[in-house]
Amino acid sequence: LLFENSACFTPYTPRPLHDGWPVVVCYTDASRKPETMEGGYGGWLIVYPQDNDTVRHITVYYFYGKFSPEEIEICDINELECKAADIAAGLADKIVPSIYGGDVSDDKHMQPQSDADVNDNKDIMMHYLYAFGDSKVVFDHVMPGASANSHGLRFLYRQRAIADSHKPRLVVTQHVLRGRNMPADSLSNGQVQKFMAEMALLLGPELTFIQLDVSLEESSLSALVDWKR
Repeated sequence: LLFENSACFTPYTPRPLHDGWPVVVCYTDASRKPETMEGGYGGWLIVYPQDNDTVRHITVYYFYGKFSPEEIEICDINELECKAADIAAGLADKIVPSIYGGDVSDDKHMQPQSDADVNDNKDIMMHYLYAFGDSKVVFDHVMPGASANSHGLRFLYRQRAIADSHKPRLVVTQHVLRGRNMPADSLSNGQVQKFMAEMALLLGPELTFIQLDVSLEESSLSALVDWKR
């Protein structure tokens, strides 16, 4: 498939679990409290298929962290939501090869576009990324429609489009009501125990939780902050 700004020139109907690509399902959220200059991001991911699907024991990857007071002041909630989704996409790029690295056939490798891409993507395998979040603006309009009314979201979407076009991921996004995104909401507020309890109610008690580290570089909105000034 050829891409321009993350849009396929050749239409492709997703066929999860039927074409051999791993499927990453992720839910993300962000919080913003301008009165206290506090806010954060969080999300969880599950990779399918899992070797232990037959016994319904599921591995859940999760991440969370805080935005800086400066980022909270200058960025709106939709921009924070967009950044949380970007963090999850980057983490999925790392998880997939760590699980399937030796078992994915060559025809599922992304074909590098340059010498730099060879170095950046040599261990990353093609996968579906099903991204869910409770920002209708981000998940129903910006990400799938490649359009945004605000300058900040245009800036973030351009960054994401470039990443999607150079990374081996086929992205599908969907808005969900906030009530269906409570575990990610808990993580965005740093409430890990609440998140785990909500996930147990959602998926059952047989869960293994693995926390993923997010670097400052991965979570930083400094480029957007500088651009908006």
